[in-house]
Amino acid sequence: MRKAIITFGVGYQFEDIRYFLESCKKYCPEADIYMYVGKNYKQLKKECSKFENLHLIQYEESVVPKVIAKVFSFVPGIQRRYATILQKLHLNSSLSKHHLQTIAMPLLQFMVKRFFVIEKLMKQLPHDLFMLTDLRDVLLQADPFTEIDQNTIITGIEPIKIHESEMNARWIKNTFNETIFNTLKNFQVACAGVTVGSRKAIVQYVNEMNDHVMANLPKIIGMLGPDQGIHIFLFYKGLAGLDTHLQSNGTGSIATLHYSTLDEFEAHAGLLNNKAQRKLAVIHQYDRHPILAAELRTSLIADFKRAR
Repeated sequence: MRKAIITFGVGYQFEDIRYFLESCKKYCPEADIYMYVGKNYKQLKKECSKFENLHLIQYEESVVPKVIAKVFSFVPGIQRRYATILQKLHLNSSLSKHHLQTIAMPLLQFMVKRFFVIEKLMKQLPHDLFMLTDLRDVLLQADPFTEIDQNTIITGIEPIKIHESEMNARWIKNTFNETIFNTLKNFQVACAGVTVGSRKAIVQYVNEMNDHVMANLPKIIGMLGPDQGIHIFLFYKGLAGLDTHLQSNGTGSIATLHYSTLDEFEAHAGLLNNKAQRKLAVIHQYDRHPILAAELRTSLIADFKRAR
């Protein structure tokens, strides 16, 4: 089963990505890592040369759609009308999905339009298992793919309900509406930073994500957070036919630490462990806890020094 990890390091330097790469090399060395990077592509390629399974891709967008979107941004109301046209074309047109996404990309915040890029990339890859992940604040502690079958998709949930998180509530309301928010508000926040699944599951997830982006395009121009709002909606109300697993802190294979007090875990020998004795494969948002972050990073680098 070929494994692929897709992530984005645009704007990052080597120090921002090295710990994630070291953890992948240690705990899932057979996985291919596809990382989009910015203008420092050549420098990163040199600095990352020891990571044999790392494939750096320089992130680029088509020039003409960028210019059009920039010009429209100076005329009040025009950009929204432009987005409305693209929305209607998406719903009713025979134009290719990829072509419309390319035109729409300059209207969207980076974390939202990355799913257009992922959809295109996945069509070129032969892998069976995929992990879509944040980069700077993620570490592996084990192989994240061990529990994945053909219908499985996994994400982490945070120890807080949606209505208790002002930003998540706002993202859902702004992307969808108050009615959708009310159907979701008592669920726990599902985090879009880490999603793992089979090829079938991740293709369906990305397709549904992008369909919702295009369907709501006029409302989300330049907005931070629609990807998170849609991710929550999909894991609770979408992804029909898939086995969706929302993994909580302390018991799941994914830890999501933004709201965590760390009481759900035990730290030992440079690792963060579940109290439920289940292998914890992915730690996300560990940098919210500086002491823990220092311990995890120090242990990881020390292991590689000993290995050499």
